[in-house]
Amino acid sequence: MRTISGVVVNASGDTLNTFRSTHLGMGIITMNISSMEPLYAVCSNSEGLEKRVQLPAIEDGKPSFRADWRNNNMLVSINKPKGYIISEKQYLLLHCRGEIIYSEPWESESAIVGLPGNNLP
Repeated sequence: MRTISGVVVNASGDTLNTFRSTHLGMGIITMNISSMEPLYAVCSNSEGLEKRVQLPAIEDGKPSFRADWRNNNMLVSINKPKGYIISEKQYLLLHCRGEIIYSEPWESESAIVGLPGNNLP
């Protein structure tokens, strides 16, 4: 499998962070964004192919999902601003190349879903 690495840059081309794939094309990046300017991922694979992709715009005050690996388990939780109320029922759907790995309603705003790593591709 090809590995992917890259940088996150702003509109001026300044590098803000780096990333790389760790398992089946998945990887980790953590960023604290303080500006609404457009951001881009400049990605390259192990064969030298490079692609620049504009990242989705940041929506201030909105929730996001977080996934962390701990002791060979993937833990999924919701990051949300203090006081933010999720009004609609939410679902967590994980799939890989069209195969559903996990699909369940999200039961609580403070829930953490743990998935054993040996059940994941």
